[in-house]
Amino acid sequence: MSTLIAEHRPVARKDHRCNDCEGVIATGTEYLRQTCAYDGHLCTYKEHPWCQSVYWMLHREAGLCEDEAVDPESVREVFAVLFAWMAGGL
Repeated sequence: MSTLIAEHRPVARKDHRCNDCEGVIATGTEYLRQTCAYDGHLCTYKEHPWCQSVYWMLHREAGLCEDEAVDPESVREVFAVLFAWMAGGL
């Protein structure tokens, strides 16, 4: 089980990779950074704020345990459907 140690919303000083969608967090954009302890190791997670919301929605719908992860492809699929809907393609 992971333990949240710190959570921040910094502005990126360089490009980062989102842990949820695997997309780029561009320089100059706000992102979510969490530092966690897991199995005796420190881990840092970086996410787009909107990806965090989609990630946890998918996590709940799938009935996953806290330590189980959602596949980044699933996160990207949600955004593909949302963008198609917004463009009038659905």
